[in-house]
Amino acid sequence: MILKEARERFRRAYVMFSGGKDSLVVLDLASRVFSSDELKIVYIEITGNTAKCNIDYVYSIHRKYYSDYELLHLRSNYDFFDYMVRTGLPGLNARWCTRIFKFNLLRRIVPPIFIVGIKRSDSRFRARRYRQYIIANDIVHGISVLPLLNWSNSDVYEYIRMNSLPLNPCYEKYGVAGDCMFCPYHTKSAITRILQDPYWRQKILSYLNKIYSTSDYAKKIKKQWLKNNVVLNKSILEYG
Repeated sequence: MILKEARERFRRAYVMFSGGKDSLVVLDLASRVFSSDELKIVYIEITGNTAKCNIDYVYSIHRKYYSDYELLHLRSNYDFFDYMVRTGLPGLNARWCTRIFKFNLLRRIVPPIFIVGIKRSDSRFRARRYRQYIIANDIVHGISVLPLLNWSNSDVYEYIRMNSLPLNPCYEKYGVAGDCMFCPYHTKSAITRILQDPYWRQKILSYLNKIYSTSDYAKKIKKQWLKNNVVLNKSILEYG
């Protein structure tokens, strides 16, 4: 098992837990191999862009299942939406969101050994880029361990079911894990569901209207969100 190999090589590591289904499985797998003296949990809140239900879920999972392991809650001093207005929309050629709100924080961690829930089946880009279970991560000057590299979504859901692990309630409410409420890569369904929440509808749309770029990319992303601003029902979601 790749996690046993990682433990033998590095002895200490950090497991990334975003509240998403993949990171839940990775956290559970890592806790079965690493002791609480060898492993810490890292949760990164995207300042201003993370739903309360995501934060609540992360803390409830930690409290109920993994309280022996230290939980590090990291967040940038920058606000995501203020930064977006100044810098422009994030995208493949401008991944400032991961650099500013994740990588800059992770560079402070020692030793920089990170267990991550990346799957090659997630995208063609990941299928091309990730081919080994343990790889150098030059961005954070460390090592990434990828135990789910060749898993499918079905494998992930089956593991969660077989081990009776509770899924993040944000999925039911928003169609996503809630760690990044605004994202250029959300599906149409997720965008529509997120915009049902009055808090996030007002916040996201008001900031998008402050983006004055005339690039085709900016126009495309703004159109995706604005055209899916359709109220499907009158229910008020519990979390903001």
